[in-house]
Amino acid sequence: MKPLLLSLLIATAAAAATPQGPSRSWVETRVNPDSVSSLLAELPRDNAEGIWQASADGATVAIIPGHPAGTRGAAASHLIVIIDSPRPAIPPGTVMGWMRATAKPGCYRGAMFTRCEGPSLTTPRDFTFNMADNTHLTFTPVKGGLKIHPWRLLPYAFRFALREERANLPDDLEGFIRVSPCASPPATPRYL
Repeated sequence: MKPLLLSLLIATAAAAATPQGPSRSWVETRVNPDSVSSLLAELPRDNAEGIWQASADGATVAIIPGHPAGTRGAAASHLIVIIDSPRPAIPPGTVMGWMRATAKPGCYRGAMFTRCEGPSLTTPRDFTFNMADNTHLTFTPVKGGLKIHPWRLLPYAFRFALREERANLPDDLEGFIRVSPCASPPATPRYL
Protein backbone atom coordinates (compact mmCIF):
# COMPACT_ATOMS: atom_id res chain seq x y z
CA MET A 1 0.00 0.00 0.00
CA LYS A 2 2.79 2.45 0.88
CA PRO A 3 4.71 2.03 -2.43
CA LEU A 4 1.47 2.67 -4.32
CA LEU A 5 0.80 5.82 -2.29
CA LEU A 6 4.37 7.05 -2.80
CA SER A 7 4.22 6.49 -6.57
CA LEU A 8 0.85 8.29 -6.70
CA LEU A 9 2.32 11.28 -4.83
CA ILE A 10 5.34 11.44 -7.12
CA ALA A 11 3.14 11.26 -10.24
CA THR A 12 0.86 13.99 -8.89
CA ALA A 13 3.81 16.26 -8.06
CA ALA A 14 5.33 15.71 -11.51
CA ALA A 15 2.02 16.49 -13.21
CA ALA A 16 1.60 19.66 -11.16
CA ALA A 17 5.13 20.81 -12.03
CA THR A 18 4.67 20.34 -15.80
CA PRO A 19 3.85 23.68 -17.50
CA GLN A 20 0.82 24.06 -19.73
CA GLY A 21 2.00 24.09 -23.32
CA PRO A 22 4.13 22.18 -25.82
CA SER A 23 7.08 20.02 -24.79
CA ARG A 24 9.31 21.07 -27.71
CA SER A 25 10.19 24.42 -29.28
CA TRP A 26 8.97 25.52 -32.69
CA VAL A 27 10.15 28.17 -35.16
CA GLU A 28 8.28 31.40 -35.92
CA THR A 29 9.60 32.22 -39.41
CA ARG A 30 8.19 35.76 -39.44
CA VAL A 31 10.32 36.95 -36.49
CA ASN A 32 13.42 39.10 -37.12
CA PRO A 33 14.55 42.44 -35.62
CA ASP A 34 12.84 44.53 -38.33
CA SER A 35 9.52 42.67 -38.14
CA VAL A 36 9.48 42.90 -34.34
CA SER A 37 10.18 46.65 -34.45
CA SER A 38 7.38 47.25 -36.97
CA LEU A 39 4.99 45.00 -34.99
CA LEU A 40 5.66 46.90 -31.77
CA ALA A 41 5.26 50.27 -33.54
CA GLU A 42 1.75 49.46 -34.82
CA LEU A 43 0.26 47.69 -31.79
CA PRO A 44 -0.48 49.04 -28.34
CA ARG A 45 2.15 47.15 -26.40
CA ASP A 46 2.56 45.67 -22.99
CA ASN A 47 5.54 46.96 -21.01
CA ALA A 48 7.40 43.64 -21.43
CA GLU A 49 7.16 43.55 -25.23
CA GLY A 50 10.31 44.44 -27.11
CA ILE A 51 13.78 43.22 -27.99
CA TRP A 52 15.92 42.06 -25.07
CA GLN A 53 19.44 40.73 -24.55
CA ALA A 54 20.11 37.82 -22.16
CA SER A 55 22.48 38.72 -19.35
CA ALA A 56 23.94 35.20 -19.19
CA ASP A 57 25.10 34.58 -22.77
CA GLY A 58 24.23 37.68 -24.82
CA ALA A 59 21.45 36.02 -26.85
CA THR A 60 18.98 38.46 -28.37
CA VAL A 61 15.30 37.62 -27.86
CA ALA A 62 12.01 39.25 -28.76
CA ILE A 63 8.96 39.25 -26.50
CA ILE A 64 5.92 39.52 -28.77
CA PRO A 65 2.17 38.94 -28.41
CA GLY A 66 1.17 35.32 -29.02
CA HIS A 67 0.10 32.02 -27.48
CA PRO A 68 2.06 28.78 -27.08
CA ALA A 69 1.52 26.28 -29.91
CA GLY A 70 -1.62 24.22 -29.44
CA THR A 71 -3.15 26.49 -26.77
CA ARG A 72 -5.60 29.36 -26.84
CA GLY A 73 -6.80 31.58 -24.08
CA ALA A 74 -8.56 34.81 -23.35
CA ALA A 75 -5.65 36.10 -21.24
CA ALA A 76 -2.97 38.16 -22.97
CA SER A 77 0.04 35.99 -23.61
CA HIS A 78 3.54 36.64 -24.95
CA LEU A 79 6.07 34.47 -26.76
CA ILE A 80 9.81 34.67 -26.05
CA VAL A 81 11.49 34.18 -29.44
CA ILE A 82 15.22 33.91 -30.14
CA ILE A 83 16.47 36.42 -32.72
CA ASP A 84 20.21 35.77 -32.37
CA SER A 85 21.74 32.96 -30.33
CA PRO A 86 25.37 32.23 -29.41
CA ARG A 87 24.58 28.58 -30.20
CA PRO A 88 24.88 28.14 -33.98
CA ALA A 89 22.53 25.13 -34.03
CA ILE A 90 19.51 27.14 -32.84
CA PRO A 91 17.89 28.93 -35.79
CA PRO A 92 16.53 32.49 -35.47
CA GLY A 93 12.80 32.50 -34.72
CA THR A 94 12.95 29.56 -32.29
CA VAL A 95 10.40 30.04 -29.51
CA MET A 96 12.21 29.53 -26.20
CA GLY A 97 9.25 30.19 -23.92
CA TRP A 98 6.03 32.03 -23.18
CA MET A 99 4.59 34.18 -20.41
CA ARG A 100 1.36 35.86 -19.37
CA ALA A 101 0.60 38.79 -17.11
CA THR A 102 -0.53 38.20 -13.54
CA ALA A 103 -2.58 40.41 -11.20
CA LYS A 104 0.63 41.84 -9.73
CA PRO A 105 2.00 44.75 -11.81
CA GLY A 106 5.28 43.94 -13.55
CA CYS A 107 5.02 40.23 -12.71
CA TYR A 108 4.47 37.49 -15.29
CA ARG A 109 4.10 33.73 -15.08
CA GLY A 110 5.28 31.39 -17.82
CA ALA A 111 7.64 28.69 -18.95
CA MET A 112 10.95 28.39 -20.78
CA PHE A 113 12.63 25.42 -22.39
CA THR A 114 15.68 24.41 -20.37
CA ARG A 115 17.45 21.81 -22.51
CA CYS A 116 19.00 22.07 -25.98
CA GLU A 117 18.80 19.02 -28.25
CA GLY A 118 20.30 19.91 -31.61
CA PRO A 119 18.23 22.66 -33.24
CA SER A 120 15.34 22.19 -30.78
CA LEU A 121 14.75 23.23 -27.20
CA THR A 122 12.98 20.81 -24.85
CA THR A 123 12.04 20.27 -21.20
CA PRO A 124 9.84 23.26 -20.36
CA ARG A 125 10.02 24.54 -16.79
CA ASP A 126 7.81 27.06 -14.95
CA PHE A 127 9.27 30.51 -14.25
CA THR A 128 8.13 33.82 -12.81
CA PHE A 129 9.27 36.94 -14.66
CA ASN A 130 9.62 40.24 -12.77
CA MET A 131 10.26 43.68 -14.21
CA ALA A 132 12.48 45.60 -11.80
CA ASP A 133 12.17 48.66 -14.05
CA ASN A 134 11.60 49.33 -17.76
CA THR A 135 15.01 47.99 -18.72
CA HIS A 136 15.46 44.82 -16.62
CA LEU A 137 13.40 41.62 -16.67
CA THR A 138 14.51 38.86 -14.29
CA PHE A 139 13.26 35.29 -14.17
CA THR A 140 13.14 32.84 -11.29
CA PRO A 141 12.39 29.10 -11.53
CA VAL A 142 9.25 27.96 -9.73
CA LYS A 143 10.16 25.38 -7.14
CA GLY A 144 7.76 22.77 -5.89
CA GLY A 145 7.04 19.11 -5.63
CA LEU A 146 8.64 16.53 -3.42
CA LYS A 147 12.21 16.64 -2.18
CA ILE A 148 13.75 13.38 -1.08
CA HIS A 149 16.53 13.34 1.55
CA PRO A 150 18.07 9.86 1.31
CA TRP A 151 20.58 10.53 4.12
CA ARG A 152 17.66 10.71 6.56
CA LEU A 153 17.49 6.93 6.19
CA LEU A 154 20.91 6.58 7.81
CA PRO A 155 21.18 6.04 11.55
CA TYR A 156 21.52 9.27 13.54
CA ALA A 157 25.20 8.72 14.43
CA PHE A 158 26.20 8.86 10.75
CA ARG A 159 24.07 11.85 9.70
CA PHE A 160 26.55 14.45 10.97
CA ALA A 161 29.01 13.54 8.19
CA LEU A 162 26.51 14.44 5.46
CA ARG A 163 25.39 18.03 5.03
CA GLU A 164 23.38 19.68 2.34
CA GLU A 165 25.23 22.69 0.97
CA ARG A 166 23.32 25.31 -0.95
CA ALA A 167 24.65 28.04 -3.17
CA ASN A 168 24.29 31.46 -1.62
CA LEU A 169 23.52 33.22 -4.91
CA PRO A 170 19.96 34.55 -5.31
CA ASP A 171 17.79 32.87 -7.95
CA ASP A 172 16.83 36.10 -9.73
CA LEU A 173 20.22 37.29 -11.03
CA GLU A 174 19.69 36.02 -14.58
CA GLY A 175 17.37 37.79 -16.96
CA PHE A 176 17.06 40.15 -19.89
CA ILE A 177 18.16 43.75 -20.50
CA ARG A 178 16.04 45.82 -22.90
CA VAL A 179 17.57 46.70 -26.27
CA SER A 180 14.53 48.13 -28.07
CA PRO A 181 12.36 50.16 -27.78
CA CYS A 182 14.81 52.30 -25.88
CA ALA A 183 13.79 53.07 -22.34
CA SER A 184 14.85 56.07 -20.38
CA PRO A 185 17.16 56.03 -18.59
CA PRO A 186 19.14 53.51 -20.64
CA ALA A 187 20.23 50.26 -18.97
CA THR A 188 23.89 50.85 -19.86
CA PRO A 189 24.61 54.57 -20.29
CA ARG A 190 27.31 55.62 -22.71
CA TYR A 191 29.81 58.23 -21.65
CA LEU A 192 31.81 60.51 -23.92
